[in-house]
Amino acid sequence: MRQSSVKQRILVVEDGDSEREALARLLRLEQFEVSTARSAEDAESHLRRPVDLVVSDLRMSQRTGIDLLRSWRQRHPHTPFVILTAYGEVGTAVEAMKLGANDFLVKPADPIRLLRVVRDLLATTAPADAELDADGGTRGLDRIIGRSQVILDACEKT
Repeated sequence: MRQSSVKQRILVVEDGDSEREALARLLRLEQFEVSTARSAEDAESHLRRPVDLVVSDLRMSQRTGIDLLRSWRQRHPHTPFVILTAYGEVGTAVEAMKLGANDFLVKPADPIRLLRVVRDLLATTAPADAELDADGGTRGLDRIIGRSQVILDACEKT
């Protein structure tokens, strides 16, 4: 189980009610903050509030997980994105990876494997609240609370 005091945010996009709730429950048990969406259209309402990772079903009613991935990448190009599908289509997996999906898992996803993928991706990415500067480094020092000379000097150097 994670020990961080700040919960990382995960968006689960799945049109199947029971699957969506099962994924959300699994991730909440691991101490993640989880938001859910029933469709790609519903998920896009989350574009304004950054998340640390997206887990999306591939085949949904109107728009697909690939469609969501495309629109998500335009607004949040560095957010890890995992696609789940009941159909292990190689061509679709290749397309998803070319568009920037970080992983492509076949449903029903093994919970241990899914959690390992989620943890690995979150360990290697900047928090959603951090901004990226022109060199790809993170900025977020405006959120640091402190007035000691050491903190002030550190903030000035960046």
